[in-house]
Amino acid sequence: MYRNRFPTVAAACFLSVIVSAQPALSQRAPDPLRFIPLPVQDVTGLASGLSYRELLGVAGAGLVVFGVSHFDRRIDNSLNSLDGGGVLRVAEEFGNPRVVLPVSIVIFTGALLSGDTRFQDAAFTSLEALVFADAAAGLLKLAFGRARPTAERGPRSIEPFSGHVSFPSGHATTAFAALSPWFLYYPGPLTAGLLVVAGATAFSRMASDQHWFSDVLAGSAIGFTTAYVLSRRHARIGSARVTPVISANAVRIDVRF
Repeated sequence: MYRNRFPTVAAACFLSVIVSAQPALSQRAPDPLRFIPLPVQDVTGLASGLSYRELLGVAGAGLVVFGVSHFDRRIDNSLNSLDGGGVLRVAEEFGNPRVVLPVSIVIFTGALLSGDTRFQDAAFTSLEALVFADAAAGLLKLAFGRARPTAERGPRSIEPFSGHVSFPSGHATTAFAALSPWFLYYPGPLTAGLLVVAGATAFSRMASDQHWFSDVLAGSAIGFTTAYVLSRRHARIGSARVTPVISANAVRIDVRF
């Protein structure tokens, strides 16, 4: 019971700290009902608004995942000695939709009561990205029918619509979809920690022998990309850039809207 409640309490406390620590970014919401038409607008916009460059990006990501899959067996063998540990078991719950979805709904409801525009937008984007990304991952699971490592059928075991659901990782998808918007709306060291948590969630699924590396890589990409695209749309910007910055003194990621 405690294990299932810990992510709920931790996420709520963490996000409260983030919002209270950045009052300069807050604005007053003119109309909370503005969120009602957004899901339909986002679906139609995404269906008709993908550029040639974005399609190439998706194809390129697919090729990367396919290339990485050649190392799945080797990586899985190197992780056989891990037992997951308490930290990874807790991190795994951040990718459990039965935990994350109710938490996201509660946080969004609280955001509406707060009247903080930026907080509301981030909470709604997190919730919507979670639903959209998990739906996409679920369809891919059915279409690929890849067996889990525990089935001992090897990483090449792909039987479409067979009922096997290893590819992509739903936990990695959920964690990155739900947590990434908070980093995109409130970029900084605290929210960067949320991406670390999402990464730990993805790693925990390999450590528990539930997924191949290419499974969690694909799930992480689906979750983060969905969050990124929706964050950009909801911020009403022409472009947004996530830029790695490496210098002699620091390594960071700059997000510019």
